[in-house]
Amino acid sequence: MDDINDHMFVAKEDVDCNKYAGIAYLSEMVFHDCHIENLSALVKMPNLKVLGFARCTFGNELLPALEGAPALARIDIHSMGAAGLEGLCGVKNLKRLYLNNVTDFKLENLTVYKNIFTLEIDNSVWYDSDIISKFVNLKKLYLYHGTIDSLDFLKNLPKLHRFMLPEPAENEDGLIAIKDMVNLKEFIYPVKDLSIYKDCQKIQKIGIASSGVHGYEALEGSNVDEFVICGTERGNSRYHNEITENIKKYIKYPYSCSYS
Repeated sequence: MDDINDHMFVAKEDVDCNKYAGIAYLSEMVFHDCHIENLSALVKMPNLKVLGFARCTFGNELLPALEGAPALARIDIHSMGAAGLEGLCGVKNLKRLYLNNVTDFKLENLTVYKNIFTLEIDNSVWYDSDIISKFVNLKKLYLYHGTIDSLDFLKNLPKLHRFMLPEPAENEDGLIAIKDMVNLKEFIYPVKDLSIYKDCQKIQKIGIASSGVHGYEALEGSNVDEFVICGTERGNSRYHNEITENIKKYIKYPYSCSYS
């Protein structure tokens, strides 16, 4: 167990959370490969803002035991079960959820979160656009390694600042909605017709398909300075150099990276 300033990392232990109850200086705790008992004791930590769990198991209390945590704003869960996660919807300060390879939860059950601003899910699953459209207050939505039926949900998420979906949807008609997203700064999606970005003046980071790309001239005069070629590792796309050279005609110093 290591504690550095206001952060604590606990690994490979049988943990009784009672020993942390009331510790005022901690703002972040991460449990890795632990078995955890008496989870509700963490509610007594007045400044605990961030909780991370990776490959952990819970004993006598599950995640809903955290409901009264006064400062909890972010929960990250990796490679484990998240039974009862929807029971935390009453945590008024909870603004971010990151779920990576998580089981024992249903996305539709998380729509009860009314205050959440950031949702990141890294599960290789099929996303239902009707469910995604219910997270109306999201400012950041990252859907890694999954696929979705339609982009129609975008029109229901007008507050989005940042979005990621590296795989193309079956129906892309809803893509037009980004023109009405006045706060959108980042849109990472395999776009082929770049004219969709025209007049999106706040967008700085865009997604591009790895082939069949056109409409580069729409980037002229834009604020775009970074692009992601979706669906390929850096340099492995035979179109990578072509895309980069075309973009340089309209953006002087673009920064590029690739997403596989």
